[in-house]
Amino acid sequence: MKISQKLVLTMYSLQSKYVFFGQIMRAINKANIIIERDASNTTAQIFAALIISLQNESDFSLKDLYSLESKDFDLAMDILDEWRLDRYYLGKTKTFGALTPTTQQSHPNH
Repeated sequence: MKISQKLVLTMYSLQSKYVFFGQIMRAINKANIIIERDASNTTAQIFAALIISLQNESDFSLKDLYSLESKDFDLAMDILDEWRLDRYYLGKTKTFGALTPTTQQSHPNH
């Protein structure tokens, strides 16, 4: 599978996975447009590597972000911010799901 095909699958996975209150992550969509425009562009490759590393929970070289122009660096920070927020709420959901059976057992009248 070519890197561009893998990236398309990853982008689709992220977009369908990271739905937050009915809205697809805007930063991911903006990065996707940059990547689709010219996947061989250095900025597109950095965004692709960042997104794939977040998806796979693998290492990413932060020094690559400093080679981005200011607006692209800001977009990368938005991607990280949205990803972090999603991870926070995912953790809260797991915690709430784990507490629910205990709560139900302690209140037998419910």
